[in-house]
Amino acid sequence: ELPVSPPETPDSEEEEKRYEFMLRNHNGYVAVYQLPEHELYEYTDVIMEILPTELQEEIHDGKYLRNEEELYNFLENYTS
Repeated sequence: ELPVSPPETPDSEEEEKRYEFMLRNHNGYVAVYQLPEHELYEYTDVIMEILPTELQEEIHDGKYLRNEEELYNFLENYTS
């Protein structure tokens, strides 16, 4: 059985630089923000309440993604 890794949350500004994107809840939908400026990158049609509870909580706190590949993998999994 594989250990469950903790959700990835940068501990410092320095560590945040390793991430390109952050997912946040925006009016019940997932929005993508580009780091480090925290500028809106894209609104998605992913509805928060259809996501697994654990993922909803991660996004509520700000889910960090390292690059476009991680972003597109997320979108591919949760968009219709």
